[in-house]
Amino acid sequence: MIEILKENKILENLSKEIKENKLSHGIMLISDDDFALTTYSTEIAKMLMCENLQNCACQECLQCRKIMHNNHADVVCYPKVKNVIATEEMLEIVNEAYKTPFETNKKIFILNNASEMNNQAQNKLLKTLEEPPLYLYFILNVSNESKVLPTVKSRCRKIYLPKFTIQQMKEELKEYNLSSDVLEDVLIFSNGSIALAKKFAQDETFVNTVNFVLDLWLNMTHSSLMLKYASKLYLKKNSFEDILKIFSKVAELLIYEKTKTNKLQLSTKRQNQFSILAEQFSLPALKGISENCITANERLQRNCNYNITIDMFLMSFLEEKNKWR
Repeated sequence: MIEILKENKILENLSKEIKENKLSHGIMLISDDDFALTTYSTEIAKMLMCENLQNCACQECLQCRKIMHNNHADVVCYPKVKNVIATEEMLEIVNEAYKTPFETNKKIFILNNASEMNNQAQNKLLKTLEEPPLYLYFILNVSNESKVLPTVKSRCRKIYLPKFTIQQMKEELKEYNLSSDVLEDVLIFSNGSIALAKKFAQDETFVNTVNFVLDLWLNMTHSSLMLKYASKLYLKKNSFEDILKIFSKVAELLIYEKTKTNKLQLSTKRQNQFSILAEQFSLPALKGISENCITANERLQRNCNYNITIDMFLMSFLEEKNKWR
């Protein structure tokens, strides 16, 4: 993986800042790919601690090896128990921040799911971000920048992580021994996210989910058919967020097909399906459906009634499809 990361200049540029002692004490990595966030944050921590830093961490010194094995006393990942850093845990972080390092002359806190922290926890962090000890560095892994307080963002160096290329993702997925058809769908619908690609690759229901979504696009033509699809989606609450990602990607691909703005590299089977679908939807309808996917996801994040969210989503899909005919 380190060879893949070297293909862009992010690590090389950061290494120069580290050598010149110019690196910000607050670094915010932004991506919707948890795999990318974890990989980059770990590499940056290695670079800060590395005994033989060049354009990236050496991967061989004692500090690098300790971080690789998750047993470096001065590199700490949060949250430790739950999925999100709560206010109580942030108080612990702030308290630990002012304790001098144990093994080296630096201390690094990696804050995962940082965009999911509530405002109170973020405000607790802010004071330390504003006046950090010279030895202290925060790496915030952020999947939704809009949820981060402007005051926190202003104290961090923001780095937008690039999506992985198709070839890079193929390398990472070799271990799963996927058939060519399944691999194609995993690459299409994971949208450059290795974390999502690996999740799909291990999901025995993935192929059926894709077929269900495409069937809905093709055959839900009237409100009388809503119950057929809604009843199945009612049972998929735990996976509906991923279904929305697949649904949204279909809309994106159909927009490409309609506008010819991006040459699709699809198998004949998938290309024929998307060509048929593209004829059934106008461009305004596809853009409206894309926006409806965002709205449905926002309702999920706000813990709105799930079944009502499904009903509204399917009804809006039909409205967009028929309104622009």
